[in-house]
Amino acid sequence: MPSNWSNRTIWTGDNLPIMRGMNSESVDLIYLDPPFNSKANYAAKKTEYLKLEKELADPDTTDERKAVIETTLKKLTKELKNSANLPKAIDNEKYSPEDVENFEC
Repeated sequence: MPSNWSNRTIWTGDNLPIMRGMNSESVDLIYLDPPFNSKANYAAKKTEYLKLEKELADPDTTDERKAVIETTLKKLTKELKNSANLPKAIDNEKYSPEDVENFEC
């Protein structure tokens, strides 16, 4: 375990930089709260939000987001202990429960 970590540490922020400091099989639980790869500024004005909403409705964008989610899940799985869980809760109407269960990781 890195020296700046303690048991029961909760990290918030972009998961990729945090994961770079993790040892393999050192984590008991990972919880993710998307969106992934939205490149969005969530303090946006209404016109910017409407533009983003239109972009996210584009099937190509949805496929790209799914690919980013799957890539992230694969990386996160390497950090989990064998006895750990990775609950997958994707709060997005574009993915059915079956889609979430079938993400490659």
